Amino acid sequence: MALPDLVDRLQRSGQLVRVSAEVSPELEIAALTRRVCRQNGPAVLFESPAGSQIPVVTNLLGSAERIRQALGVTSLDEANERIERWLAPDPSDASWLERLRGGANTSRFGPQTVRSAGSQQVVELGRDIDLRSWPILRSWPIEPRPSLRSALLMIRPVDDASAADALSVRLVDAELLDRNRFGLVIDPTDALHRALARQAAEGASVAVALVLGCEPQLALAAALPVGAFAPLELAGVLGQRPIELVQCRTSDLQVPAVAEVVLEGTIEPAKDMAVSAPLSSESGYVGPAAPTFLVEVAALTHRLNPLLPATVVDAPPAETSAIQAVVGRWLRPLIVRIVPEMVDYNLGAELGPRQYAVLSIRKSQPHQARRVMAAVWSTPWLAAAKLVVVVDEHVDVHSADKVLRAIGVHADPGRDFVPWLGGSSTADHAAADPWRRSCVGIDATEKVAGESAGRCPPRLVEPPELDNWVRRWADFGVF
Repeated sequence: MALPDLVDRLQRSGQLVRVSAEVSPELEIAALTRRVCRQNGPAVLFESPAGSQIPVVTNLLGSAERIRQALGVTSLDEANERIERWLAPDPSDASWLERLRGGANTSRFGPQTVRSAGSQQVVELGRDIDLRSWPILRSWPIEPRPSLRSALLMIRPVDDASAADALSVRLVDAELLDRNRFGLVIDPTDALHRALARQAAEGASVAVALVLGCEPQLALAAALPVGAFAPLELAGVLGQRPIELVQCRTSDLQVPAVAEVVLEGTIEPAKDMAVSAPLSSESGYVGPAAPTFLVEVAALTHRLNPLLPATVVDAPPAETSAIQAVVGRWLRPLIVRIVPEMVDYNLGAELGPRQYAVLSIRKSQPHQARRVMAAVWSTPWLAAAKLVVVVDEHVDVHSADKVLRAIGVHADPGRDFVPWLGGSSTADHAAADPWRRSCVGIDATEKVAGESAGRCPPRLVEPPELDNWVRRWADFGVF
């Protein structure tokens, strides 16, 4: 679904409002968007950004209902089921066997190449490019420059010569530096950052493309942790049709054919990389300074009448936390493979950026929760969780009160608080050492023989006649 189609659908359902008054992309649009997000409000289309004729849309996927509409499903469970069917082992499916062996992508949901695209209806080259004329947001007073947040980066794998035809897709931030240059911000602990730094030090240029306003299923697929799924194929699964790609105008990269704006450029070699200016983070604090890669834009392509989607980064509730709450459920088939006894899980999107995880399990042996914790911290897409709580299967992991009650009732700090030294995370400003994180797990399960001096006492349960009584109580006028 193209972005204008989604805007129309959301407006018809009352999930989007249009603002015709002039609003400035310099702090004001972001401030208004934050107020809307904190009130669980709709998407907002700013028709007249100050200094530009290009409309800006914010908070587009800021609720589960808007994400459901963007995916075109009757319920979000339908999207989960599509992913589980896609991942289910089926020895009779040759494409599944090929993917299992790590071979070429033969899935019917894999991306397909087309010869022309709406994202290239207008092409600007060289000195015609002036990114300063676009209403790119400056969101917070502490941020000195406008920036693109959660832009879709398309790049060839730079550390794998055997994957010359592959495309790496991920979400990144980019600071606008001048009319045709921006600074690409990638976490220094990311393997891509290290590979690009090596290329830059060797004097090699690397082709990249930044995509704004792609199909929503691709934006959502790219919001998952790097390495969990291949975003292009996952997006095809979610939409039940392949993502169409078109050749870039100035490089051998391919980009989504359905997109509002594409910035084609190259990362220029530099021995000394600049450090990014302060950028907001999902913790509600300023993010860590990081080296940036200088990208010079060679081509700017866009639809004839483009919309510019913008992400405003803030602590929850925000668009990013709403997205994480939905896409986090898509990890279930992967988590079950490493924690087969898992019943349910909550990755705490409402609390911040993937730093919290609660799992409920079917407990069958002593100290089982410790094995679950080790599995979580050993998995790249869960390793950011610095607090992992394991509870019994009857505990609702989505209820903070019930999880805290389980901790209070079943956890002994001397026995059940498990320390762990995890990998690096520069996004955690509380870490004493950004290159080595301290994590803790809490075993809040009922204790069995071998874990404590005595077994856990029986849990209180309602009498078996309760259901019959409840039907009779309806006449009492008490409830």
